[in-house]
Amino acid sequence: MPLLAPATAALLIRHLRCYAAAGRSPLIRPGLLRRRGFTVGLATVMAGNLSVAEFFVIYPYWLQRTAGLTAFEAGVCFLPLSAGFLTAASLSDRFTARLGTRTIALGAALLSLGYLLLAAASSGSVSGARLAVQAAVLLVVGFGIGTLLTPRGYPP
Repeated sequence: MPLLAPATAALLIRHLRCYAAAGRSPLIRPGLLRRRGFTVGLATVMAGNLSVAEFFVIYPYWLQRTAGLTAFEAGVCFLPLSAGFLTAASLSDRFTARLGTRTIALGAALLSLGYLLLAAASSGSVSGARLAVQAAVLLVVGFGIGTLLTPRGYPP
């Protein structure tokens, strides 16, 4: 799939240009793709989405196979992440008003920090104390995801 990505992107850009030339309103205005800030932000959000998708597969697997939790218990471990996400999503307008496009960079930094802290908290033997630390770290991960993926209010 990664090998097909450049060709797919080229086809998408061509389609958007043809769509705009026909007087229609494309999903993404082709001129935006020439703006460095937009393309960097788009790439950052795409990378964040990919990492989140992988995280939601790998971490529950680790909780069940290594920590010995049931599927239900592993699901309960995601409650702090959900709380962090909902908090960041509800503050999204404020972040965007204050930080503008740097909101995406803040979200990516928080998400990366959360992943690093979670990796550190996951090494070694599994204990209740380690799982408690992971719960706190999952709050940071959720806040990073919410900050990265939910900003609104950017100017067109």
